[in-house]
Amino acid sequence: MAKKRLSKAEGDKLMPFIQEFNAVAKVFLKLMNQRIDNREKRIKVYLTDISLPASNYNISIQTVDIYQTIVKKKGQLSTNQGMGWEKGLNRNKGYII
Repeated sequence: MAKKRLSKAEGDKLMPFIQEFNAVAKVFLKLMNQRIDNREKRIKVYLTDISLPASNYNISIQTVDIYQTIVKKKGQLSTNQGMGWEKGLNRNKGYII
């Protein structure tokens, strides 16, 4: 759309509407800024309620294949045995102990 240049008379005629629009926009922006400030305050309250863990912590993770249990007895050969507690476990699923 091509820009149209207004004459001085047309500009003078539209000026009160533009001033009223600017006043309404100013009130709207002030209201929106208040809402943003309120939400930021709520977020800060949420963040202060979150407790951080102690600075001295350690996580140790080990993986073990629990399905291939090799039993060795002194003086005998080693054998693959399924343990009784392995019967109910699904091979495709991981477990945390």
